Amino acid sequence: MKTKTTIYTLPILAAFVAAMFLTACGGSSSVPNTPEAVAVKYYNAVLKGDVKTMSANASKKLQSTLPSASQVKAMVAMMFGENGGVKSVESGQVANYDTSAKVKLKLTFNKGGNDTVTLDMVKENDLWKVDDM
Repeated sequence: MKTKTTIYTLPILAAFVAAMFLTACGGSSSVPNTPEAVAVKYYNAVLKGDVKTMSANASKKLQSTLPSASQVKAMVAMMFGENGGVKSVESGQVANYDTSAKVKLKLTFNKGGNDTVTLDMVKENDLWKVDDM
């Protein structure tokens, strides 16, 4: 004979196990709080003209100077248009100094070839932010 406790406990236990499984398997889509992960996310946002994501990953100092989405798209077209745009962005060398860092990113172009850019990072409220490009 089933008791009321068993009837109510089983669905709650099943929901808890499912939540733990999803969390363990990467159910969250957040970016790890590392200088390289934030730098890659920021630069991909630059390439898309996604000023909202750029701002969320920029330091307070950099936020005050961010251009509009149309300005970002125009700059990206001017900088990378002849190379067919940027195919991928990968983090490279990282120099981490506790509350600041420099991250080198490797840009691979659609028409072949690559280039590197360095982003200055700063830690604000325990979160890594892009401070300068």
